Amino acid sequence: MLKVTYNILIGAIICILSTSFYPQSDQIQDFTLPDVVSGTDFSLSQYKNAEAVVIIFTSLYCPYAKFYDNRISKLTDEYRNNSKVRFVLINPNNPNKSRADALDKVAASAKSRRLGVPVLIDHLQQVTDMLGAEKTPESFVLVPQQSGSFKVVYRGAIDDNPQVAEDVRHHYLKSVINAISQRQPIVIDNTPTTGCMIKR
Repeated sequence: MLKVTYNILIGAIICILSTSFYPQSDQIQDFTLPDVVSGTDFSLSQYKNAEAVVIIFTSLYCPYAKFYDNRISKLTDEYRNNSKVRFVLINPNNPNKSRADALDKVAASAKSRRLGVPVLIDHLQQVTDMLGAEKTPESFVLVPQQSGSFKVVYRGAIDDNPQVAEDVRHHYLKSVINAISQRQPIVIDNTPTTGCMIKR
């Protein structure tokens, strides 16, 4: 009896830990956040004519996010001349909890990397909560709708090997982008994310 009770308790704990504590929406509305690259505000509606908008939550403090820096650079460069696929990076961490993600440090890093994409600050977690993001790095793919909203068609990992880029077997994010571009169905729309919890 004691063993059964123990197993039930462990199962309940696992269930709680695997459940998202933040609501995840299938569609989001336009939002505006400061872009540290341009020094102006960026609105999602600026990309209303794109076929796909890729949002990647990233940070400067997280080792897993650093593992993906080069991969993100290659992705943005690959689609640089494709006006139908747009990328947006968002730093969601509270700088009071993560000094590495202070505004000036995020701006300096973004300008030195020269990715050619907006790098937004969401220290109040406005968009973070809107999408239900929990970790860095974590990616989302949005498709603009005629109503002006954006449909979330993918959320999760960039690929299946956070630590060793050379050993990646499944490029989840790129597969979704290519499926949209080729008018093909999206086979996988949600994957587990390995990363650091967003600092709130």
